[in-house]
Amino acid sequence: GLSADIICSERNSIKMYDFIGQKKWNINFILLVFAKKITVQFDEYRYDYPIWLRHKIRTLNNPIFHQTKNTDLSSKTILAVGRLATQKRFDLLIRAFANVIREWPDWHLQIIGEGHLKTALLDLITELGITSSVTITPSTHSPQRYYETSSIFVISSQWEGFPNALAEALSYGMLGVGFTHTAGVNKLISNDQNGILACGPPSTETLSEAITTLLKRSKEWPTMSAQSKKISTTFSSHNWKNQWKQILDL
Repeated sequence: GLSADIICSERNSIKMYDFIGQKKWNINFILLVFAKKITVQFDEYRYDYPIWLRHKIRTLNNPIFHQTKNTDLSSKTILAVGRLATQKRFDLLIRAFANVIREWPDWHLQIIGEGHLKTALLDLITELGITSSVTITPSTHSPQRYYETSSIFVISSQWEGFPNALAEALSYGMLGVGFTHTAGVNKLISNDQNGILACGPPSTETLSEAITTLLKRSKEWPTMSAQSKKISTTFSSHNWKNQWKQILDL
């Protein structure tokens, strides 16, 4: 009943309903009829919505800023950042890394995050006998030093909206690894261009294979890294401001 126009900003791909208990067709969609516009983070996301809502939907990417410092790709560290929750599938990443270090024992996995699965993940690391190769560090407001001192960023999520940690990592020139089936991730990682996409839905086997493939292609890393850094141009703050102007009809 307010006189103000309502803009609803969806921060996730609604592919998430494939993985959570809540039904996709719920009261949230009915309430969207009261919104003047709806923002999603990638153009393709609009087609997951009912056809009678699509005329309201606009794309609003997150802004990614240019970095003055970049990784030099010399570190033998794989980085992962995110909540220690089911969505992120860090259990799958840890198991995949356990496979990887059989052939690449001098590499280390650094996970940054907090969440209710922390104890279970630490137990898994101990069970797999890789405590000297995997570290879980609490969340930080200054992750830049980790981006600058790691070479590969792996995102093992089941779904995303606009995966900010991945985007930030790419802006530092890191190389990305994720899944072709993960919404959001497959929009930022271009296979063989700025990283490797594992085929199919999340699995230990395909993820460990993708990481291993990237490790074997180290001669291509400088070229891939240069492609990664272009993300700050593709999703610049200038483009973000223009998208908002169009949404607000300015």
